[in-house]
Amino acid sequence: MSLITSDNKKIPFEYVTVPIKDPNGKLLICSIGRDLRERKKTHKAIQASEKKYRTLIENASQSIAVVMDEKIMYANSKSEEVIGYPLNELIDLPFLELVHPDDLERIKKRYKKRIKGEKLSRFVQYRMISKKGKVKWFESNGVLIPWGKKTGVMYFTTDITERKKAEKELEESMLTMNLILSSLNEGIDIVSTNYVIEFQNKYLRDRFGSAVGKKCYETYLNLDEPCVDCSMRDALEQNKIAVTEKIIEDGRIFEVIAIPFKQFQGKGNVLEVVRDITVRNKAQQKLKKQHKDLEKLVHERATELQTKQKSLTKTNKELSETKKDIEAILSTLKEVEKRISAIIENSSSGN
Repeated sequence: MSLITSDNKKIPFEYVTVPIKDPNGKLLICSIGRDLRERKKTHKAIQASEKKYRTLIENASQSIAVVMDEKIMYANSKSEEVIGYPLNELIDLPFLELVHPDDLERIKKRYKKRIKGEKLSRFVQYRMISKKGKVKWFESNGVLIPWGKKTGVMYFTTDITERKKAEKELEESMLTMNLILSSLNEGIDIVSTNYVIEFQNKYLRDRFGSAVGKKCYETYLNLDEPCVDCSMRDALEQNKIAVTEKIIEDGRIFEVIAIPFKQFQGKGNVLEVVRDITVRNKAQQKLKKQHKDLEKLVHERATELQTKQKSLTKTNKELSETKKDIEAILSTLKEVEKRISAIIENSSSGN
């Protein structure tokens, strides 16, 4: 009922009438009145709050459902799309009937622990089967809430089927990449800006041991601090490929090609290609020596030929002079022969 004040305003009022008797046994009526204005305001505020949160829940991008005694007591409209069952069929449905057989025992144990208030990881991933028999992956986060006179679990569930598919494809791609990298006859690693090795292929693991998480200069060169001629640092500072050669303790020589690149969120790293060039360097040194020896031999032979040529020139000169002497002698002999012939002729005429 309402009371009307002197200024004609209505006030919601509540009366409780109780029959009592006075000390003389006379029956009396005791009335207790209570102003309901504050309660009405509180009730309206609660209704407005419930409406607001119901709107939020009904328009959420996640499936939101309440489970009590292993049955679905409430599900928002998104649940129909996410789980794959009509809303009218979800209500009162034992939620464990939706869980994939391979995940059933794990989810059942988790639900019981949640109801007991035991500490659990925030999220859980599992599979459910839709009404059409389609297997889908989900990620859920559950919180305890009062539901009527009991306690239920409110689940916030997201369909992660596409994410799982992408993760599987990425995993397969990574496996293929690792197989390729493992088959290479040269080292591949990824080093961060603080010189920490983030990845090694089989080639490097076999030669230096597994060193992911360790410093590159400690692992490969047994140094206490970064190299003076660090190709990784040069590649990052100049943002271009840097090449250097390193000699390790056993005398082997490695060529390090550092290639700068950026990962997610602009994080700068370096991909290093590491090649054992010990044999190549020895071959190059041997080739250099052979080239030098050949140059020396050619020089010696050229000098020898020059000497012989000079000697031959001198001999030719001497032969030329000798030829002239012989020609002079022959000329003289011819002259003598003529004179002798003349004398003989004169002698014959006189007789």
